[in-house]
Amino acid sequence: MRLRIALPFAVLALITASSAFAGDEHLEGRDRDERSVTDGNSKGGKGFAYGEFRLFPLADLRLRGELRYVAGEPGASTTPVGGVLARTRVGVEVRRGDTVRAVLSVQDARVLGGAPSGLMSTPTSPYATAPFEAFIEVKERRTGTFLPATTAEYETDGAYLRVGRQRLVVANGLLVGANDWSPTGRSLDAVRGEIPWGRLRFGAFAALTSAPGTFGLGVDAASGTRASNLEGVTVRWAPTELFRVEAFGLLSKTYARAGSSGGDAQLVTAGARLHGEKSGFQWQLMGAYQGGTRTYTASEADVGAYAFYASAQKRVPELRLNPTFRVGGAWASGNRAGSSRVGAFDPLLPDVQTFGLLDAAALTNLVAAHGAVTVEPGVPTRLSLRYQFAAPERKYGGETDAYLTPATTVSRVFASRHEVDLTFAYTPVRDLELVAGYGILAGVARDRASGATSGFSMKDPAQLAFLSARFLLH
Repeated sequence: MRLRIALPFAVLALITASSAFAGDEHLEGRDRDERSVTDGNSKGGKGFAYGEFRLFPLADLRLRGELRYVAGEPGASTTPVGGVLARTRVGVEVRRGDTVRAVLSVQDARVLGGAPSGLMSTPTSPYATAPFEAFIEVKERRTGTFLPATTAEYETDGAYLRVGRQRLVVANGLLVGANDWSPTGRSLDAVRGEIPWGRLRFGAFAALTSAPGTFGLGVDAASGTRASNLEGVTVRWAPTELFRVEAFGLLSKTYARAGSSGGDAQLVTAGARLHGEKSGFQWQLMGAYQGGTRTYTASEADVGAYAFYASAQKRVPELRLNPTFRVGGAWASGNRAGSSRVGAFDPLLPDVQTFGLLDAAALTNLVAAHGAVTVEPGVPTRLSLRYQFAAPERKYGGETDAYLTPATTVSRVFASRHEVDLTFAYTPVRDLELVAGYGILAGVARDRASGATSGFSMKDPAQLAFLSARFLLH
């Protein structure tokens, strides 16, 4: 059982290190919303003045080499798949005074080779050059500060309205996220706004999750297709640093595409996320209930599903190596045998890398638990070790990987799985981060037809090794 990153991947990543990536591949030691909010002038400086406008350059450059040993289904023989994921984002943020700003960034993303999306996903080779963010924002004049364009959640202290292509985050990426680890990331064409009232903030958004057709030199939109969309309302309350509340209601409409085997779905998801941070301690608890309908062929089924996610971590600077200890777990409903109701929870547009490096599970039909420890041997280095357990909440209740690829065409599924991940991050200079990681996953496979389990085996486990370099300027 051997696994190594091919030498060309390492050479390419290290060559780019002089201009490569400082972001966050997936850091266990930080909450997603907290790490995205930074001071508006922390990295971009004061920008460049041009008349009454001020310009801030934006750059996000990432190169990641991957080598995976993946199987077509649990328990099958693994095959090596390698590739280099290259992603470049460049753009500019323009501000006029302290009430208006516009952001335009263009992304070029491609996979050189056959790196797959996840454990059960088919290999993909995305190649795309398109606007990644393109929005204009008008805000209420209060403190006169903006947070950078990369900010996903707590945008400003006053009311604001943002129109255009942008990143959206709901429930800390558990339900709607920017999906930064994926080859392309995620941004949506949306209208979004928030209004403060005392300690409360009321927000709403409407976004397209897929367009009704494509447009080239001539209009080439199929008249039989409709746009899939997502609308939402949020209420935030932050009485203390240690206790904050985010309540949300989401309406998701997904329509079948021409030639697609899937049906229409209209889902209503309501829930809340409680969280907080103080003195190196962070915690969160999310719960959501989902209803609505799904259409299969000529029949329509009601949906009744739920999901819970919890985590807590504590940094202990009094101990040597400044360790951070983290625990967490999840419970998401699956389909019930013999029931006419759909019971599998749909996590909508989640972030990947939530349940391990190998992306073998999502917040649907899942019982999961994890524990992790992160140490800091030196100021610019960080080493993390994580164990992840996952099992289906119901037999054959709707298994997917983190990219929501269903395991419907395989003869065997996981009855339980165990994953160990090791990640090393090094930040030699500000705005630049080098990350190396290795994950290995093995488990108990269940035969779909007979229901028999194979027993735990370490023969041909799924594996992933990667080396990433990233440079981020905003």
